[in-house]
Amino acid sequence: MRPFIVIRQFESDDTIARKDLIRQYVMSFAFDAFTSCLFREIFLQLVVLVAAVMFIFFNFPLIICASSIPFVIIFIYISVYGAYLTKAIELSHDPITSCWIAEAYEPYLMSLSFNNDSLEYDIVPESRLQSTDFELNRMKRTLIGTISIESHRSLHGAGWLSHFAISSKFNFDKVAEPLIHRTLKHAIEQQFYSVEMVTTECQSQLREVLLKIGFDMKQIYHQYILANNNLRIMKSQMGIDLNTWTKSKNK
Repeated sequence: MRPFIVIRQFESDDTIARKDLIRQYVMSFAFDAFTSCLFREIFLQLVVLVAAVMFIFFNFPLIICASSIPFVIIFIYISVYGAYLTKAIELSHDPITSCWIAEAYEPYLMSLSFNNDSLEYDIVPESRLQSTDFELNRMKRTLIGTISIESHRSLHGAGWLSHFAISSKFNFDKVAEPLIHRTLKHAIEQQFYSVEMVTTECQSQLREVLLKIGFDMKQIYHQYILANNNLRIMKSQMGIDLNTWTKSKNK
């Protein structure tokens, strides 16, 4: 039997697995954000500042002052990791209104023998799970994706996508695209006229999927990783007109 993926609404039994998935997804970008900070102007500024303090106020030799480099690297790593950990915990505990789940069904032997990223998965409606064609008692269930939608805080009649996460063990595009499609259909049912979402510079895969679906780039801006801290990360706000999206799908 071929493995398949079901896109369905969130249930209370999914709470623990969903929280773990969100934490893992958010933390997977911590190292990329850390390396990004090392190649920005703030890194050299901090190195010069720490070296100057050591030389002027403590009269350390210049060779010793060079040790400011590893100190700054450690400081940036702790700052970025702490910020991402805080964000991961915050997102995993945020209350949600409408949430959708991607759940993989795999035969036990197949899930142990193959790389999930290379397997071909069918997208199956939740209504077909009761069919006799599926021997669910012989299949392993894994929560592999989640996304939430709520009312936009600034635009009346618009939706906002958040709490997005995909398991790194599965092909990103194969899971993300049908998951976002189902959420957009729900947005139409709720009579939203558009939907927006924010991605960070580290989420290139998500950004490519959104552009493929039909999202447009609204604005690009920088946000501080920590308050009272010059460490920043670039974010992209993206949006889609649901009327235009619906017409393009019907062509």
